[in-house]
Amino acid sequence: MASIRQRGSFSEARVRRNGLSHLSRSFKTKADARAWATVVESEVERGIYIDRSEAERSTLGDLLRRYIADVSSHKKGRVSEGYRLLSPQRAPIATIKVAGLSGKLMAEWRDKRLKEVSGSTVNRDLNLISHVINVARIRAVVDHLERFASHGVFSAEQARLQPEILCRKDSRAIRWSP
Repeated sequence: MASIRQRGSFSEARVRRNGLSHLSRSFKTKADARAWATVVESEVERGIYIDRSEAERSTLGDLLRRYIADVSSHKKGRVSEGYRLLSPQRAPIATIKVAGLSGKLMAEWRDKRLKEVSGSTVNRDLNLISHVINVARIRAVVDHLERFASHGVFSAEQARLQPEILCRKDSRAIRWSP
């Protein structure tokens, strides 16, 4: 259920549902708050809501550092992969929030990088960045499913019986098998 309250000069919309943490966001107008609450409630009821708060808090640089610490450190080629990930970490694109990443920004970074190194190096860098983002997305899906399991909405038995789990990313469905 959604509620809207006035907090100073802002209107805060809150959506509360069983199995989900409380969702809230502040807006300049009450109409914007009401519209956001309606959309979020609708997505939650249809089962397509994705919490974007982590993507709005984390930068690409954060994802790269997390990948180096959690994934790359266990690989045989961790040293060379670490060197490859230094370039995007030092670039201004590392300060962009993950939710704000776009093809245009990546193309600008690619064009600047092409002036420094060869095309095949840039291709390897882009493939590695793509892999970093995919690993982060899969981990977010797993965390999301674990949260549902802890609230009794989704059980481990259901996961074994139905190995394909549908989740939404933007407007298209992605199939992911655990």
